[in-house]
Amino acid sequence: MGRQRRRRVRAWCLGVGAALAAVAAGAGMASAGQGLVQDTGITVQESTETSEEIAEYWTPERLRNLPAAGMPNVVVPD
Repeated sequence: MGRQRRRRVRAWCLGVGAALAAVAAGAGMASAGQGLVQDTGITVQESTETSEEIAEYWTPERLRNLPAAGMPNVVVPD
């Protein structure tokens, strides 16, 4: 894999990680507000791999073969 391609994959992985962190933080704050958000079933765990190892694992082929992620169920009170 070329250097520029690794950078793009790493940037993409970091962007997805930041987006997931923002969603998790928002879900946590909303759930503190009288159950406005239903359980999403998302599991979070810390990784022991470096960002380089993670970027090397998530090849374009692996990313293409991921199942589509559904939208979360959000309940808006009346």
